Amino acid sequence: MTITELKTALAVATRTDAKTAEAFLRALTTVAYQAVREEGQIVLPGLGKVVKYRPMLGVGRNPLTGQRIEIRARPVLEFRFAKVARNAILGTEE
Repeated sequence: MTITELKTALAVATRTDAKTAEAFLRALTTVAYQAVREEGQIVLPGLGKVVKYRPMLGVGRNPLTGQRIEIRARPVLEFRFAKVARNAILGTEE
């Protein structure tokens, strides 16, 4: 589904025009970015959650000296689907 198709589908589903659907998508995106940046996650009911986390430090070796070094972990973004969404999309009941 393209962005245009998504806007049209939202407009039809909510019985509004495409401009209102586009404004909603922009607002949702802005709120989601801000929430994840400040709080580390945002829950999208019925769909899942976007989570920002920092994995543990990695350990590596310097190939020249063989000395152990710590590799700094970078923040990672992950989307975790809700169980309801997985069941609806995959058609399974667990």
